[in-house]
Amino acid sequence: MSTTADLLRFTTSDYQRIAELGLFENRGRVELIDGSIRLMSPIGPSHWAAVSRLSRLLFELTKLNAIISIQSTIQLNQYNSPEPDVAIVKFRDDFYQARLPGPIDILLLIEISDTSLDFDLGPKKRALCSLRHQGILGC
Repeated sequence: MSTTADLLRFTTSDYQRIAELGLFENRGRVELIDGSIRLMSPIGPSHWAAVSRLSRLLFELTKLNAIISIQSTIQLNQYNSPEPDVAIVKFRDDFYQARLPGPIDILLLIEISDTSLDFDLGPKKRALCSLRHQGILGC
């Protein structure tokens, strides 16, 4: 008999099917990190203000051929589908209606950490480490 609990790892396909069935409704924000569905911290005033200031600055600075996405799901690999605070992704005419942005599409990811710094610097950073341009800011 095993003395440690085995975890069921969800794939991004599993995660999307669960979301489509509405099983995350009334549970708050969630994201898939390393195959685990994790509840995200509620957005407080400091976090909201930091994301809003940054998004306004980026919109003003990046009048380039890119999409700035705020707190939207991306798909990094089979087991990671986080919701970074800010993602700058390559422009597509369909605005990613056919699929979520993936590693080849991502120009920059920014996570703003208020109450979740330990998680953001641990499991979430490991999930993002395959990306060339990512960062975590404290607020």
